[in-house]
Amino acid sequence: MVFSQLQELVEKVSQLIRDGFTDSAFREFEEKISDLIPEIVLSHYRIDADIRYLIHYTSIDVLFSILTDPRDSKEDFLLASVSRSGGNDKTSFIRLYDTVNSNDPNEGQFFVNERFSSNKFVKKHQKIWNKLKERKSFPAYIASFVGAKNVNDADDLVYWRTYGKDGRGCAIVIPVSYLESEVSLFQIKYGVHKVYSALNHLFNALKELEVFEKSFPPKLENKRNEIQILLAKLLSNVPYLHKSIDYKFEKEIRVVLPFFNLESNRLYSHKVGNSGSNLKLRHYINHKQLNARKLFRSDSYIFLGPAVSSLENTKFVLGQRLKYLELTNVNLKSSAIDYRP
Repeated sequence: MVFSQLQELVEKVSQLIRDGFTDSAFREFEEKISDLIPEIVLSHYRIDADIRYLIHYTSIDVLFSILTDPRDSKEDFLLASVSRSGGNDKTSFIRLYDTVNSNDPNEGQFFVNERFSSNKFVKKHQKIWNKLKERKSFPAYIASFVGAKNVNDADDLVYWRTYGKDGRGCAIVIPVSYLESEVSLFQIKYGVHKVYSALNHLFNALKELEVFEKSFPPKLENKRNEIQILLAKLLSNVPYLHKSIDYKFEKEIRVVLPFFNLESNRLYSHKVGNSGSNLKLRHYINHKQLNARKLFRSDSYIFLGPAVSSLENTKFVLGQRLKYLELTNVNLKSSAIDYRP
């Protein structure tokens, strides 16, 4: 369906160029293709139909920072008065972090490896490929989840040890329908053969543009370059949807939002080394699609890890926090795993 829409658009604009190019025709093309290309990408990375829950592992500290209210001061952050007024302006978010300052230096690099340079997509669209290889050209913001069929899949020792702060963290479990209605969800693909499959998918999609590009007269060469840059932007999330086969156990699902649409919403966090040096600055986004009020509802859960210290105190403080934010429908659970790191 999307491919046929793209073909119709290309034929229409190509005819407009032959009839006498206008800026308005070009702008119309830009607007339409900006809608169609993301749909073509999403069609290749849709999550499996049997995934019912999304699990986000994090630390207890980060959980409380997610449940921050803009009216809080540092003094009343954890145990803010449950009777405090403020109505529905209370906001909290699952954050999306930027890829440029990611903890993983290889983030987005598996897809643009030189081993794929002989692929027909790379050869045909070298300018787009070169842009995608430049990590800082079109970075993105990412929130990561594990896809699961059941709520209790969150209580998994492998995930607790790998992503749940060695059991000292927590897991936020959200029905996939809560998030799917707000933002595009992408299933991460693992291994070399999945990259080749994606490149072939994109080659077939952009093949429709050949008719369009051939209709450009020499005087409009600058417009052709503009289209190449636009296409690179629209495909900029693709490198962040592929990983080595070594990570297949993650079953990761991501929200990936392009940097160029979100720059004005950027916030900052930082980490400092023990000596006060080695300042590490990270950008993050509090985006409306990941507003906790939309996600933390009656079928949402927060699991506390098997090695959380002062478990009962942590549950009490967390319960007070959720009550303050009027998120009382969230289910609090403790891990059933007997594990002490």
